[in-house]
Amino acid sequence: MNPLLRDYLTRNRVLIEYVRSVFGYKKGVVVAISKDRVGWSLVNNTLDIQWRKVSAMSIPPIQKMVNEGKPLQEIVRHPAYVRAARNEFAIRVPQFDQDVGLLKALGRALEQGGKEKGIEPIPKDSELAAAIERMVERAKRYYKQTESTPPGKSTT
Repeated sequence: MNPLLRDYLTRNRVLIEYVRSVFGYKKGVVVAISKDRVGWSLVNNTLDIQWRKVSAMSIPPIQKMVNEGKPLQEIVRHPAYVRAARNEFAIRVPQFDQDVGLLKALGRALEQGGKEKGIEPIPKDSELAAAIERMVERAKRYYKQTESTPPGKSTT
């Protein structure tokens, strides 16, 4: 991880949630730095996606189900399996860079409130929209609880 990014994350209370594709691969990130500052980053759907021929076991939700001992009937009905099987297991895999994603998301969160750039439109992505909604609620609860704790002090 980038040393400056690691330093920022250790010195500040930052909530992080990764956005995943239908196949379970990371494709974005949503962060909160306060109860009213949330930022996001998402891979470009045309430039940052690679088509790959994969085995069913290399799809994260399928791996998890197999490791948990789920029955085969349940595995083959999972949406990730069904969609991959439809394309003979050739799937779109996002090329998500964690450092770049976190830096962009933190940048957007820090720029909120500044009038220089205006507000960037959020892409029409259902997984991103749901993650932002969850993060807004998490941030309200988390930062409300930690308001009385001085910076640099742990709440645990």
